[in-house]
Amino acid sequence: MLSKNLPRILIYGVLLIAAAFFLAPLYVMLATSFKDAEQIRSGNLLSLPHGLNFESWTLAWSTACTGVDCRGLRPYFMNSVMMAVPPAAITLSDTT
Repeated sequence: MLSKNLPRILIYGVLLIAAAFFLAPLYVMLATSFKDAEQIRSGNLLSLPHGLNFESWTLAWSTACTGVDCRGLRPYFMNSVMMAVPPAAITLSDTT
């Protein structure tokens, strides 16, 4: 019975390890974005934040510098929406 399911167990094991490997940077990015500067300097990279700190999100939205322009990411958000939503809508409408 076990020898019959062993290939399936190995495939799922490899898939779980690959998923953890590729999702780890996303976790670190999100966890670090909610930490304040003191927690980043003194804490472990993989530790959870002590509390949710949205200050870095508001700074990135309003005052982050991209090149010489320091208007934040707000002006570029609508560009991203306009580039992502129509292709997704076209793709979804073609499949129905």
